[in-house]
Amino acid sequence: MSKKRKTNVKNIVLNIIKCIILLITLGASSVLTYKLIEMNIIPTFYIAIIIAVLILLNYIIGTVLFFSKKIILIIGALLLSVAIVGISIIGVLHSDKITNILDKAFDNIEYETSTYSVVVLNNSKYKSIEDIQNKKVGYLTIDDKVDHTNILLEKVEANLVEFNDTNSMYEKLTKKKIDSMLINNVFLEFLEDQDESIETKVRVIYTFEITEEIKKEKKKQKNDLSAVNILFTGSDARSTTKIYNKTRSDVNMIMTINPSNHEILLTSIPRDYYVQLHGKTGLRDKLTHSGIYGVNMTKQTIEDFMNIKIDYVVKVGFGTVINVVDMIGGIDIEADQDVYTRCSDGGAVRTQIKKGWNHLTGAQALSYARERKGYKNGDNHRVQNQQQVIEAIFTKVISDKSLLNNYENVLNSLSSLYVTDIPASFIKNIVKNQISDMKSWKISKQQLTGTGRTGVETYSMPGWKLWVMEPNQSSINKNSKNINDMINGKTLNELNLK
Repeated sequence: MSKKRKTNVKNIVLNIIKCIILLITLGASSVLTYKLIEMNIIPTFYIAIIIAVLILLNYIIGTVLFFSKKIILIIGALLLSVAIVGISIIGVLHSDKITNILDKAFDNIEYETSTYSVVVLNNSKYKSIEDIQNKKVGYLTIDDKVDHTNILLEKVEANLVEFNDTNSMYEKLTKKKIDSMLINNVFLEFLEDQDESIETKVRVIYTFEITEEIKKEKKKQKNDLSAVNILFTGSDARSTTKIYNKTRSDVNMIMTINPSNHEILLTSIPRDYYVQLHGKTGLRDKLTHSGIYGVNMTKQTIEDFMNIKIDYVVKVGFGTVINVVDMIGGIDIEADQDVYTRCSDGGAVRTQIKKGWNHLTGAQALSYARERKGYKNGDNHRVQNQQQVIEAIFTKVISDKSLLNNYENVLNSLSSLYVTDIPASFIKNIVKNQISDMKSWKISKQQLTGTGRTGVETYSMPGWKLWVMEPNQSSINKNSKNINDMINGKTLNELNLK
């Protein structure tokens, strides 16, 4: 082979290698660009800068490889190519990680569980489920889950006895008119609330759960920054593993959020509000009892009596508050009076709160959010404290760039502590918008009010004389109007929040 021909072959091979290097660099840059756009978190302005930089760097690499004869420039171009490919691989892996975290952290509410127990008198001879074969077992007709009796009958033959209320069934058990009770654990908690010594009087011989898929409404995902209503409902379960359980909803707060103008309106509803449960006829009930029948019941009940539309729901537990507050390094709240919080279960700790500013840990914040007996206005004051905690958490997360930039790790740690039907696309838009301008948020608060009444029967506890809060209709009308006005585009300054 002639020297000239060898040179031509060598040049062809070198050009092929250069083309391969350039194609790999262009390919890596293109995949990275696609992933960043698909992730939809980085603002468009920054995406444009990234694309422009990648195009320029690829142009420089190509120009140097094909037109420069200087070895040092060619080596520099090769190193730059390696750097772009490496950065692209890291970026693609990171974007996939964020996408997976968001998929896990949002729109993750799929099912709810109800826990049932077979309960007998503590001094009875019954030790296991088999011992109540052919015995009389009471159950509540108010609990409309037919499956719970069928599950029992699959285990043992029993003579089922219907009851309309928990108190009557328990009375029959104590008088040995029935041998055991098949009861939802929430209704068992009702009995414990009325008689703290009940644990010494009865015992559980069998427990099972019924899992139900939550019926989700078909919604058009909001890919813009329009205002939405988000219901935060708090389970009174004392464990973080009970988020999916149907339990009383101790906290019910509506967050009306308008991302486009960075405004939030928090609306709190007292837990003992005496309202008509959605689709239930007969007696009204405490709003907190709506959670027994599922998160959709709470949502629909609030929509009914407030005449509003709730777009999304977030269900949290006690552990959510503790972990969120601790993860962000605690929160600062301004108390309007001295109070000693006495709540100490579910991870809360008793805390002396001083009038003025207080820095709270997660356990202290939970105790503060649950305290009511230390205040003259009881539950009305408690919902104010809950609003303070929510506002303090949100303000710190939004104002702390390190937390916002590290939000994927925060979400990954917290995703097991709540369930929600909020789509990831909505959160991406908020994060994207916040990173773009880092504007501060304005938060205002309002709450529904009412008058306390005693000796009232409720749908879930007929025959019992309970304390409820009779709603103030003018308060409902005012709060609802403010919510609907904000959804329709009004700013906080235009609302009637006095």
